[in-house]
Amino acid sequence: MSDKTLLPANATPLERALAQTILTLLDTPVPLNQLWDADTCPVSLLPYLASARSVDRWNANWPEEVKRRVVRDAFAVHQRKGTAGALRRAIEPLGYRLSIQEWWQTEPPGQRGTFALDVGVENTGLSEAGYYEIEQIVDDVRPLSRHVARLTVSAEIAGHAGAHAACLEGETVTVYPHMPEFVGADVASHSGAAAHVVEIITVSNG
Repeated sequence: MSDKTLLPANATPLERALAQTILTLLDTPVPLNQLWDADTCPVSLLPYLASARSVDRWNANWPEEVKRRVVRDAFAVHQRKGTAGALRRAIEPLGYRLSIQEWWQTEPPGQRGTFALDVGVENTGLSEAGYYEIEQIVDDVRPLSRHVARLTVSAEIAGHAGAHAACLEGETVTVYPHMPEFVGADVASHSGAAAHVVEIITVSNG
């Protein structure tokens, strides 16, 4: 029997058993490329991948697609942290639309070094916990020299409105017997005469 270990000849049975166990681990496939990919990593391991990617904010109740997108965008968020693009990349994976207005873009102009945010929640709605979550994410990503002056939540409900029309027509016809205004009849008149002649003959003897 070939021995792949480097144990000495006087190794104990326990050492040899441990060596054989470790050898079996060498044949165990470890798909590192899959584990480090946000699209193929098992859902149960996504929190560990998020920690490895330095994701600032994590919620175990997020849907799977949201978790994968947050992990996928982590590098871009850190690369552009402190910019409007980083704010959008951090908020929009949660299913919200983000509009940013700097202090000089508001009417009237706001306080210097501030900005306003408008978060559109579309059809999903926004709970109190979701509102505080947005505040925390914005605070993690915003420039340290900028402060949020206003955070507005607006609901946008999209749908299809159909317009329908129908036309119902009817006609009532009443049929009565035909009653002419004048009834005429042609009658032919004939004249005739008859003569009835009776002759009596008497025959006697003698």
